[in-house]
Amino acid sequence: MNPAQGKKLAFALLVAVPILAVADVVQFLSVERVVNTHRRLAQSSRILAEATATGAALREAEVKAREFLASGDAKALASFQAQEAEAKESIQQLLKLTAGNAELLARVRKLESLVTQRLDLLRKSIDLRSRPPVSPDAQKGLETEGGKQMAAIVTALAELRKAEADKLPMRVSDANAAIERATFLTPLCSALGLWLVLLAALVLYRDARARTWAGVERRLHTRVVELLPVALCLVDDSGLIFYTNSSADALFGYEPGGLVGRHITALHSSREEGTQFFDDIVACLGLKGTWAGEFAGRKKNGAGFTCLAHASNMNVPGKTYRMFICEDAAESQRP
Repeated sequence: MNPAQGKKLAFALLVAVPILAVADVVQFLSVERVVNTHRRLAQSSRILAEATATGAALREAEVKAREFLASGDAKALASFQAQEAEAKESIQQLLKLTAGNAELLARVRKLESLVTQRLDLLRKSIDLRSRPPVSPDAQKGLETEGGKQMAAIVTALAELRKAEADKLPMRVSDANAAIERATFLTPLCSALGLWLVLLAALVLYRDARARTWAGVERRLHTRVVELLPVALCLVDDSGLIFYTNSSADALFGYEPGGLVGRHITALHSSREEGTQFFDDIVACLGLKGTWAGEFAGRKKNGAGFTCLAHASNMNVPGKTYRMFICEDAAESQRP
């Protein structure tokens, strides 16, 4: 990946990551709102159900208590005790469900007190049955008090149900709004995320294609250079040969790659003269950028020949190399 493509990809990621993060937060908040509104609806339904169950259990307990008082049937007493326990359990559930709502909690506590008083009075009536008969006035007083208690309980239950039922339309509306918002935002965020992923994939695909084509180009260039009919030598700034093509190896009598790592003076018939000669070429390249001439060349086996050469600078980022194109003068003069 070249620097320009790297910058583009980095910029795309810098833009995409915050957008995806914001989209995820929005989507999460939207889903959370749907969950919370449905949880409140479910809680309202449970409060209403438990309030109804409390009233039903209390009424049934009162029926079984009267049945026991009339007949002394042990089954009726057992049924009373079961309904008493159920009424108390429903009150406890109401206390848990309304723990986060001070207004409803106060109503439930008031209801708990009334239910407890009513159950205590019923148990008192049951206990009196095993004792000497009470006077008709005392019995009538208990019934009157019980009637007042039940009326108060019915009123308390009605107020509790009304307070919760009045909130249902608003909560249903909130739930519908949350669902509509989530229905809109979820596909939008998903589409945005998919678009950003596809964009990143496209950038990476184009970069991969570019690198693949660059590799093909390099192989083509290398192949072309290898097949050139002229000798080509690349020299670094210290004078060491780091590349030769097959024509250069053949011209100077070396095996493929045999010149790599040798100093350029190895091509001259005299190492001492060659040093000064190539220093002059480097100086000329520094001034003009090109040089052309001839020098006394030497093959690996020691044979000498006149070598025609052209030299030029080859600049790459941060470095300059020297490129020498050589040929045998005798060969170039042949028709």
